Amino acid sequence: MIMRRRPLLRAAVIGGGAYVAGKKSAQRSAEQAQEQQQTQRSEDEQNERIASLEQEQHQAQHEPGGEEGPAGQAGQERQAGQGGQGGQERQERQAGQGGQGGQERQAPAAVPKPSMLDQLNQLNQLHKQGALSDSEFTAAKAKLLGSA
Repeated sequence: MIMRRRPLLRAAVIGGGAYVAGKKSAQRSAEQAQEQQQTQRSEDEQNERIASLEQEQHQAQHEPGGEEGPAGQAGQERQAGQGGQGGQERQERQAGQGGQGGQERQAPAAVPKPSMLDQLNQLNQLHKQGALSDSEFTAAKAKLLGSA
């Protein structure tokens, strides 16, 4: 009987170890999947915000008498801050459209420029809504205050 106990004990230890290792591996896989989902969600939200800002900027450019305010400046700064090929391509396209669409975007003669206080308030609202990060908000504010 003593001989039988050792193989059974050995099998129980090996089986228990395999069970724990499998459970730990499953936990790790679940954590990685959850992290990937969170990353995907945050990227999707960021892309939606960027798309909405680009759409607002596009609408502001094509409206008669439309003037770019802090929201347009923030979108341009976001594009400039992104760097890489995507931001450069957008800037090149916008520059290329400037020559072609000159007839469509004629600047009105006497459109009042929003006051600096209005522009700062709009920047603050965008920052509170999460459309601007802390660094983007600080950069836009410094640019606005520096141009005074």
